[in-house]
Amino acid sequence: KIHAMRQSMTSLGHRLKCQPHECSIESCLYQFTTMEMLTGNNKYLCSHCNKGLGKKAKYTIANRQALIFVPPSILTLHLKRFQQTIMSLKKLSKHVTFSEILDMAPFCSSLAQNVKPNEDKVLYSLFGVVEHSGSLRSGHYTAYVKVRDDIKDTASSIPLQPNGIGNKSVVGSENSSVGPYPGRWFYVSDGNVSEVKNISNVLNSQAYILFYERIL
Repeated sequence: KIHAMRQSMTSLGHRLKCQPHECSIESCLYQFTTMEMLTGNNKYLCSHCNKGLGKKAKYTIANRQALIFVPPSILTLHLKRFQQTIMSLKKLSKHVTFSEILDMAPFCSSLAQNVKPNEDKVLYSLFGVVEHSGSLRSGHYTAYVKVRDDIKDTASSIPLQPNGIGNKSVVGSENSSVGPYPGRWFYVSDGNVSEVKNISNVLNSQAYILFYERIL
């Protein structure tokens, strides 16, 4: 049981330490899934440690870590764009870098479900970005949306899970060059829709919500 608990708190993929002052979606996920030690007033009330102690509660030092156990087919990342000051809230406008392909393996448990045997990557492809312009009190939402190329047979062409998931006979992927699905990007602002010719326009946007679909 202890071995299983320790294994569940081990990442599926290699965790690279973020650079100082790095502001990327990977650095945000790294900070969110970093192990914390609960000490002082944050000590853990362990039910196992308190067996036989009666009403006298015993708080213990513990480690806490959040890792993904079931990687979803659709991944939604909501960035915190506000900061609490002494008397009020203020909007955070700093650019957070992100890419078309995101590997979530470093942020998944080594016991994660729906992952091929011997696979050390959990890849996602970007298909939507929501950004907000203005302040906390007022502003405007716009979006970048990726539209797939025309598909005749949608049911057979778009699997709900990446290829091989659920098939115990499938061994880890040999192709490390998995890329995003083909499609076109569009910029949407209320009723105005225009095609985006350069992906850099999408990647340079001030992301508020990111939408990824799993491809591996």
